[in-house]
Amino acid sequence: MFESSSSPNPSLLPTWQRPSAIVGRQPELKSLNAALEDLVTEGRGGLVLITGEAGIGKTRLGAELRTQALARGCQWLEGRYDKEGSIPLKPYAEAVRTYL
Repeated sequence: MFESSSSPNPSLLPTWQRPSAIVGRQPELKSLNAALEDLVTEGRGGLVLITGEAGIGKTRLGAELRTQALARGCQWLEGRYDKEGSIPLKPYAEAVRTYL
């Protein structure tokens, strides 16, 4: 989710949250960056879902997008869904919890 506001500098994130160079996901990253650009220029919040099979780099792709969003001054809310024993709407509850 994106919302324009002041946010912490991405360089202040813990080391494990600072992504290194992303490899092999340029088309997906380009699409996500276009969505981010639209949200930033329109000055409104939005929601982006990253889905796919296990092990294809969703977490890494999200980390890269988070870094770019925070660098642009966006507020970042994040939630994750794990099919194994997870409750419906858990990602949304996590995002709202971090916001509040």
